[in-house]
Amino acid sequence: MREGLAVVGLGRVGRALARAACHAGWRVVLFDRDEHAVDRMLREGFAASTDERVLRTVGTVVVCAAVPRTGARALDLDAVRDAAEAVSRCLRPGVLVVLEAIVCARIAEEVVRPILERSGLAAGSDFRLAWSLRWVEPGGRLPKAVTGLTPRCGAAAVSFYGTLPWTVRQAEPGGCALGGEAGGCTAGGGRGFVPRQRGPQGS
Repeated sequence: MREGLAVVGLGRVGRALARAACHAGWRVVLFDRDEHAVDRMLREGFAASTDERVLRTVGTVVVCAAVPRTGARALDLDAVRDAAEAVSRCLRPGVLVVLEAIVCARIAEEVVRPILERSGLAAGSDFRLAWSLRWVEPGGRLPKAVTGLTPRCGAAAVSFYGTLPWTVRQAEPGGCALGGEAGGCTAGGGRGFVPRQRGPQGS
């Protein structure tokens, strides 16, 4: 049995990750505010709860919050912020926090990191912060790209995903989900997030 893993957010991605981790031997606990989502996973035999205190019992937390579009370009980050706030209240030194299926690395750095650091712990030194640049279903052909705030954070994420049934590669810090370079997106101060558009010369 591997050390504890908490999956935050029980949509399609969260459910698939929980099942894969369970099959890989992880002790898995699930957290979501949605009682129907929790009940669904309880019926499958998972330890699932609407009580965020379950996040205090694990060494790895993967946030699988939904990021719906609010318009042609804007993304709604409310669920990401809510999940980060729950994790922050339960964060302990040494924990690995991974953002799964997040569109841009700058969401992790500019939106999620400040929320997590309200715990009084510093990302990259007191806890490890990483993100997955591309979701790949188990058995998919493409490698799963992950990276982190620091090389050590990225290596920890690669080590975690390496226990699951897909090929993993460590990407450069600051990369975006669609393969863009650092700085290719911007996280707005309001509710949404708007990808930064590149000009014809790549500017």
